[in-house]
Amino acid sequence: MAGSTISQSDTNGSVEAVTFYFDPACIWTWVTSRWLNNLAEQGIVKVSWKPFSLTRLNRGKELPAENRVKLAASTKALRVIAALDQAGEADKIASFYTRLGEAWFVKKSEDLELALRGILKEPDLEAFAKFADDSSLDEEVERHHDAAFSLAGPDVGSPILRFASGGSSFYGPIIQQVPSIEDGIRLLEAVRTLAQLEAVYELKRGRTGTPEVS
Repeated sequence: MAGSTISQSDTNGSVEAVTFYFDPACIWTWVTSRWLNNLAEQGIVKVSWKPFSLTRLNRGKELPAENRVKLAASTKALRVIAALDQAGEADKIASFYTRLGEAWFVKKSEDLELALRGILKEPDLEAFAKFADDSSLDEEVERHHDAAFSLAGPDVGSPILRFASGGSSFYGPIIQQVPSIEDGIRLLEAVRTLAQLEAVYELKRGRTGTPEVS
């Protein structure tokens, strides 16, 4: 984990509740998720992890073969996430996503679906392995996706961040590397401030580097 331990007094004693809509196929989303996951481990935020489907977002478009493979594996993972959410096991989603991202992005698995299947054999998830192939869950994934898109669209992708305290929802933040806990808190406060300013639509600069994962 990046950074050192931060006490509740360092964050005004409050826990920020956020909803993070994500597609696990996106490596940029993975970096952003580690920022929130680290803050969640410190008790600074409470995260609700919800599906966002890049497959749905890109329906009807011609995509490179590599992207199609990623999205096919991601579709199966999103079904499992939806099943966990429906079953009242949402607390397992963060752990599932962590293991999935480590396999896909840190260890750079050559076969994404094989890595997914391996994770779903682990004791806490094996009961949900069958849902990876259950296309009936696509409707639930799409429901969450459409809700996120209605909050932050148009012209958005994964991830979408929503604050329970109100304000606008945003695509992003897109970050190149996971910040320290101290910088992560500063980033949280900055994004929350922007969310409260209704006139703000976008703050952006061109991407000149690649995401850093470890």
